Amino acid sequence: MTRQTWYHVATAAILLGVVMMCQPFSELLYSSGFPVILAGVILFIVLDHLSPPKPTSDPNS
Repeated sequence: MTRQTWYHVATAAILLGVVMMCQPFSELLYSSGFPVILAGVILFIVLDHLSPPKPTSDPNS
């Protein structure tokens, strides 16, 4: 998986956690919302602190 895909996963986790905390139907979903947000934020922070990939040189150029 590429780094961009992991950014999408982190963003989706944060948005899913917010939706889980805003819904009025299930207490289980509500109580699971904050850990989902936290996991997304932690993933986002880890991705931001990783060094960027090194550019590969093309021997044909």
